[in-house]
Amino acid sequence: MRYISKPNRVSPFLPFCKPSIERLDNLATPPNRQGGTCKSGLWCWLYQGSHLEVIDCQNGNCISSWKWRKKDQPATIVGVDEFSSHNSNMLVMAISTATTGFLHVDSGLICLYNPVVSRVVKMIELPFTPTFISTMTTDGGPTATPVNFGNAIRLFFGAVAIGANDGSVYILDMAIDDQSIACDEDIPRCTQVIEAGSAVDYAVLRSTARKYRTHLCLRLGAKFQEKGKFFYYYSDFKQHRSFTKKEAKVTCLKYIPQINCIVVGLKFGGIQFYNLKNYSLMHSVNIFLDDQICGIPVTHFAYQEPEDDPKPFCYLWAATGASLNDSANCSSSAIIKMYQLKFEHREKLPQNFSYSGFESCWPRFTHILSGNCFAPSNSDDDNSDNRLISCFALERPIRSIDGDNVDSTLVAFIWESYGTSDASPVCYIGIFNINVWYHMHLPSYLNLSCVDKNVACAFFAFTNMTEVAHSAIADNILVANIDGRKVTHYQPSCGIASEQTLWPWSLSFDTLFVMDTGLIKAESLGVQFEALATLTADGPPALKNPLQTFQAFGMAGILPAGIDTKAADAAEQRLAILTTCLEEGSISFISSCIRTWANIDYSNYGCSLRLLLEWSWLLVNKYKKSLDELCEPIFNGRALKIDDSTYKTLCKYSGRFRYLAVIFRGLIEYSDNTTEQGVAELESKLQATIFINEWLDVLLWFMRQSILPEAAEEIATSDTSLICFPTRANFAEYYEARRQLLYGEQGELNKYGTGLMIDGIISLLGSSVDKIWGSEAGGYSVYPPPSLHALLNLYFMESPDVKIKHSIIYYALLDLGDKYDSLKDVASEFSASFNLGRGLSKLLRGFWLLDRHYFNPAVKTLQNPMIDVEVADWQNERILRTLLQHHRHRLCLQYYRSVQLRIKNKRLVLEILIANGLITEAFSLQKSSDQKIFYYILEECNKYGQLAKISEIINTEEDIATFTKWLEKGSSPSKAELLVDFYVQRGRYPEALAAMERLTSIALDTPGYDMDRVRAINTAINGIKQAIPDIHQKLLSIKPSLTSTEKIAKSCTPLSVD
Repeated sequence: MRYISKPNRVSPFLPFCKPSIERLDNLATPPNRQGGTCKSGLWCWLYQGSHLEVIDCQNGNCISSWKWRKKDQPATIVGVDEFSSHNSNMLVMAISTATTGFLHVDSGLICLYNPVVSRVVKMIELPFTPTFISTMTTDGGPTATPVNFGNAIRLFFGAVAIGANDGSVYILDMAIDDQSIACDEDIPRCTQVIEAGSAVDYAVLRSTARKYRTHLCLRLGAKFQEKGKFFYYYSDFKQHRSFTKKEAKVTCLKYIPQINCIVVGLKFGGIQFYNLKNYSLMHSVNIFLDDQICGIPVTHFAYQEPEDDPKPFCYLWAATGASLNDSANCSSSAIIKMYQLKFEHREKLPQNFSYSGFESCWPRFTHILSGNCFAPSNSDDDNSDNRLISCFALERPIRSIDGDNVDSTLVAFIWESYGTSDASPVCYIGIFNINVWYHMHLPSYLNLSCVDKNVACAFFAFTNMTEVAHSAIADNILVANIDGRKVTHYQPSCGIASEQTLWPWSLSFDTLFVMDTGLIKAESLGVQFEALATLTADGPPALKNPLQTFQAFGMAGILPAGIDTKAADAAEQRLAILTTCLEEGSISFISSCIRTWANIDYSNYGCSLRLLLEWSWLLVNKYKKSLDELCEPIFNGRALKIDDSTYKTLCKYSGRFRYLAVIFRGLIEYSDNTTEQGVAELESKLQATIFINEWLDVLLWFMRQSILPEAAEEIATSDTSLICFPTRANFAEYYEARRQLLYGEQGELNKYGTGLMIDGIISLLGSSVDKIWGSEAGGYSVYPPPSLHALLNLYFMESPDVKIKHSIIYYALLDLGDKYDSLKDVASEFSASFNLGRGLSKLLRGFWLLDRHYFNPAVKTLQNPMIDVEVADWQNERILRTLLQHHRHRLCLQYYRSVQLRIKNKRLVLEILIANGLITEAFSLQKSSDQKIFYYILEECNKYGQLAKISEIINTEEDIATFTKWLEKGSSPSKAELLVDFYVQRGRYPEALAAMERLTSIALDTPGYDMDRVRAINTAINGIKQAIPDIHQKLLSIKPSLTSTEKIAKSCTPLSVD
């Protein structure tokens, strides 16, 4: 049985709004309703007799309605086409107003209709009866495109091609540049017909036409009209046949800009090509040698181009058969024939190719459209009535190194067929891929050799749309539309396309069917996604006997590489199906397997959660090994450009690891019967999978920013366009920054020396950083890392929150932005891509500024109200100590004031206050019973030269005793001097004299001390002694007995002191 796909989903019948249907049904004209759609398929139109309805395809509501108002002059709409100009979507209508009977008069109208205002904005009278209309261009003038028009059409502003009932073709100037005078249906304009090739000045004619409010109309093929007959010349332009007007009317025409021609289809089956450069007949197809199409009207044309054809060949499809309104009088056959057009030259234009120098035209492929899609063209077995509904190229915009192009390699055919024994119609969509047709060696018709072992045709794919035809059995399908811009081709997950995935049956597309009274939309997935959708619908029971699904996947060409489709047993087939579902993103099916197998025992069929666990972990290891091989050139330091295929493959691996993490989470969720050790194993495997996925996501982001591939410093030095991080200068800068924090100005070790802010962040990851940033990796176990590779390897480490790793990356990107102007905003982009948040980003930027010694901007940034994340205690303390260490006391106090309620380190607070001279505030924080804190205050006051201030504020006996005791400790002259001063201020003269003697002794033992200062203090003390009362002096004269040590010291006093 040959394969014909079906739509994945068919929408319910959407009826048009009731007023629109009633207006059309109440017409007195015969029911020959016709329709069309705009290119995007967003709106459509229906016309019958002299009435037009424009419908919104999203909801079936009426957008606009129009009716011919002159009852004394009968009119019939014979054609409608889209005419979009100046961002306005309009329609151009061809209307026949010809009279019948004895006084027959040929006449017609062209109307430019604006659906937005439901009004004809331009009406032009014709001296002939139109039968078909097609828009050529909606701009104009000498500078308009295309530039290869002849002199006449290049002067037109908006041009439409019109077919007449006598076989002639007219090109009408719509004159959209002239908006000065209205010319609606009440005031139509006249037409001035010019014979193509006339020796006239077209510029003068158009200027005159504008002056007298007429429109120029260029007539092609006038010489083929003679004595009321139409003469059809063969391709040699020597022989000809004659036809009556009725036989020769134009039934179809199409403007093809690539070959600069208008192709005309005639009622008797003739096909003519008119060159628009010189307005001559370029070619006529000799239909009389082909009995299949001779005498059958031409109904549709479609242009097609192969991709990368070395020769200047292009192709034209011509369809012959019955139209909807005259099917009773025409043959029931519908035939499509592809003609090969050969030219001398092909030129690349901005959006397409241009062909010139026509040489030949030959039929290359023929197919009969019937109820049997695979019927050969010479088959006589089919007796059904067939009608081609629509035929068009699926033009898709593509980008390449040569610029923007339009892909015209696909053509779609939609037809319906009525059997003789069954009145129910069948409907099909056929999509022809000319590239694959080339690969199949250009067969001339569909035969058994074109159908491979998968019972499908490689270049012609068919979709059965009979469900659509049966959804509205009372309606005719007027027109069908597929928006080529939304057609997508299946992309294999492995990055390597199999033969089947290049066929047109791999296309996903949506089809809009416009019927007499409503709309139907159908969604087609392509054979690959159709097979996956079928498996998802069947659910886990499909894996009991996986052969049918396995064969469907094999036919679609989506099985994993290396699978032997003939020798695989049931177990291998299940694993292949599961792998395909994972790689194609059908994770919902695997999730349903987890839920089902957790509750229902499928172990007899080889299906269990253990199977999924082992299979998933096997894929994790397999994919990780492949990743290592793919990423080797990214991190080898050579900065070699990575091709797009490698990048796309890495993107697909990212998705796979994400799906694998979903699987492990599902297994954990349904692990009720699993031991604690088993759950721990699952969680460990989940964590490893998440780490790989996080690493890969950041790697891809670095590649998008052109930070990777990595460049060694030696290579980056010679090529300034390359990014190198870190450099030797980075190591030197951070080494100096750490040295300043650890050592004081005199080189002494700082008692409270801290590391950089980045060091604190990295310490949250634990000691395992040494393994990836240590000496073995060429680093120093601290920031900066030895390489970008080592930087990204942070994601393989355990951490309580992935934002810790993101923070380190963000910090490194700030360094990169500081060095490279092109990466100035890269840190902000990273923050947005990985959801760091504005608050955390601001905080990290403040840390970076602080580590770089930009102290004022750092504090300003750290105090930004946008920082909505909680700053850890260690971070606040490190900020304050860093500012203290660099003697930024005022900034330190400023930051402390903003966070003082969160600082729990009392000693740090005291140091900040003392460093800023706020001794009273610092002393107020001391608890009366906490002698250690008091001693600490004294030490810090001594450090910052604030002891004199504290001597002024203490007042309790306990504090005085502690203070004097502390001053008496050690042999510091400054302390001894302060003690003397303290006793004097407090009026404790005996203690002052004793302290003076101690000061004298310490000063003598201290080299370099200023003895003049000691003498001055001694003189002051003696003066005070003389001024005090006698009783006090008597007390002062009583000296305590000296110890032996003091005696020795006294006896050793040098004479120089005196």
